[in-house]
Amino acid sequence: FEQLLLFTSGGLFWIVYYNLRAELGRWLDKIVIALGIVFGGLFITNYFWGETQIRPWSLFLPYTGYLNHNNIGDLWSVVLTISVFYTIQKPRIYRYWILAILGVYFLIMSQSRTALVSLAVGLYYLAKNFGWTARYKKVFLAFGILVGTLFLYFGSQKSVLQSRQYYVQALVGLVNNPFGVGVGNFGLISTDPANWIFGLSHTSIVVHNIVLEIMAGMGIFGVVFVIWLIKVLLKLWNKEEKQTLVYRASFFALLTNFLFHSTYFVPSMLWLWMMLLGISQAGSTKVRV
Repeated sequence: FEQLLLFTSGGLFWIVYYNLRAELGRWLDKIVIALGIVFGGLFITNYFWGETQIRPWSLFLPYTGYLNHNNIGDLWSVVLTISVFYTIQKPRIYRYWILAILGVYFLIMSQSRTALVSLAVGLYYLAKNFGWTARYKKVFLAFGILVGTLFLYFGSQKSVLQSRQYYVQALVGLVNNPFGVGVGNFGLISTDPANWIFGLSHTSIVVHNIVLEIMAGMGIFGVVFVIWLIKVLLKLWNKEEKQTLVYRASFFALLTNFLFHSTYFVPSMLWLWMMLLGISQAGSTKVRV
């Protein structure tokens, strides 16, 4: 029921932003930046003066008891995508340079590999549409080396394959539960020994992949979501309209995050994703800088 309300309300945000693109679209990038600043301030306050609390769905508290992941980086991967866009478009507006520096700080502090990949996808989409890859080869090479180095550094402190056993469990669970177990109930699949093939018995309450999460929850009915998502991706990836470019890049960055992390269960992140989708599909939006 909780997930029903979450995704239904997300759909309402999608409808509202699609139909009121002229009124709301011009402010959406500022809303994202404002969210980043608010949660960034909460992160700093808690990090230096607060107590250690574990909250998986929080955007500024530690995600796990290992204290090696914080969702603040996942949020700021989107803020950084927007900041870099405006930094290049309007280099004399220095507030975006400040936001970019803050974003790098939050990415490092979050230790989120997913945030790094999300940012890379968002910036690549911007570069593809502006032709930056050819003009700024050395810059992108340096960026790639930096992201790769941070990715390996963060990865050296975490397991990779051993902590992703739930991907296989989700696929096996789909075979054993073709009609699903209800979105949000992946724990029923992960804790069922019938789904522990090859000794993959590490349990989890989430799949950390929005596609597998929907498929495991809805079973064969989840195919509708997969088809819809593929159609949306193909249409937006090939769209050439410049007015909503920053929103499409942010949408792809956030989607990448949803493919490797469970942030799709964080209401503000899912709602933001739907807002970005609504604006990106509607188009013809004037953005205030």
